[in-house]
Amino acid sequence: MSLLKRVQEKFNSDLWKTRVMVIGDYMLDRYIIGDVKRISPEAPIPVVAVSEELFRLGGAGNVVSNLASLGSTADCFPFLGFDEGSEQLLKLFNRKNISVIPFRNAEVRTIIKARLVARKQQIARIDWDPPPQFRFPKELQQQLLPHVERQMEASRSLILSDYGKGMLNQELLTEIFALAKKHSVDCFVDPKHSDYRVYRGCASITPNIKEAHEATGIEVVCDETAEKAVRRIHEMTEARSVFVTRAEKGITVLDALTDQVMHLPALAREVADVSGAGDTVISMLALAHEVGFGAFDSAVLANIAASVVVSHFGTVPCTQEEFLSSARSFLDGHSESSS
Repeated sequence: MSLLKRVQEKFNSDLWKTRVMVIGDYMLDRYIIGDVKRISPEAPIPVVAVSEELFRLGGAGNVVSNLASLGSTADCFPFLGFDEGSEQLLKLFNRKNISVIPFRNAEVRTIIKARLVARKQQIARIDWDPPPQFRFPKELQQQLLPHVERQMEASRSLILSDYGKGMLNQELLTEIFALAKKHSVDCFVDPKHSDYRVYRGCASITPNIKEAHEATGIEVVCDETAEKAVRRIHEMTEARSVFVTRAEKGITVLDALTDQVMHLPALAREVADVSGAGDTVISMLALAHEVGFGAFDSAVLANIAASVVVSHFGTVPCTQEEFLSSARSFLDGHSESSS
């Protein structure tokens, strides 16, 4: 059966049965949109006349949004405070009918990325991040782990969306991987730590070329260096599959079960905004694995899903309708895949 036929069959019949947990750095993406018609008299900077303001799920929240839009059920466990940003995040989850188990503490402040946009061009971005060396309160981690373990009875996959904001510290990762091993749950990691040994125990890991370089010391500039990087990452993590996303050069995949490497070119498409493409990639990899696709086929599907979201402005999820339409366009007439 061709890859396209298998995609149509699985995504129409099996995807709604899937359930994926998402742990990581949940953020609020804020877009302040307007037009520029003059320069400020106070300084040589543009004056933006605001016409619209949008809020979207960001970081791990965008992973959840992708899972839900593709037709799966997502279980999300954000660490939140009691600020306005946290309330906005909960409203967005509710609007999308996504169930959420928040763990709240007054010390936590919502991570916000505010983008100032004029005519679909970012003029500036303002980030509200945790202060340096901030550690999420230990009691939140202690509250989180029993909920995660209970949910592992219903889920076979867990996505760890690490944006380096402090939630996924080494101690918590060690606990999560131990629980995952105990319950035979596959962990998919979007990494940020530079020492990938903290991710030992994951099933799959998806660094971009900058992250791969920081972790391995190998500068990924061609297929040969990309293969060296994925093999080095496998040595560090023992992951069954390694996916290095290479922007316009596509994705390099190591399937450790067969010891094969494949370089998948990026799909030709007009790029409007690359924000959130990595979230879409890891969401699709987890879902494809859930319904039985191998590493190489999963990477093809992730490539297609990423091509959908980069054609939109801002952080947006890939819908099942858009994905299937793009899959038909890119896969129709292709021969059967190799995995």
